[in-house]
Amino acid sequence: VAAAAAAASCPDVESFSSWVEELTRACTVSGSSWESCDWIACPCISTLKLVPVTNASHVSDCLYEALQDGRISANQQALLQSASDSCRTRIDEVTSPCAMCDAEKLERPECIEE
Repeated sequence: VAAAAAAASCPDVESFSSWVEELTRACTVSGSSWESCDWIACPCISTLKLVPVTNASHVSDCLYEALQDGRISANQQALLQSASDSCRTRIDEVTSPCAMCDAEKLERPECIEE
């Protein structure tokens, strides 16, 4: 069991925890609930893209380690879970071509209004 736990570990829990702190500042939930997903705005999307681990399974490992070490709070865990699960549709909407958080909106001819 110890070998399995050692194999499934976060490559950089310190960077991950710092990123979660940044994400908490960028994704302001005041005045809305986690479930509404209204708090998903462009600064939040930009910060979500900066996750310091590239392998999706490492995100879970880092989340687990950071929680176990007390590096992130239950509230921050809720933010991450909402962003990755229940708010996925909102993220897809605001980042779709020509949407408000489309990073390439200004380069897309179809997005330019006459």
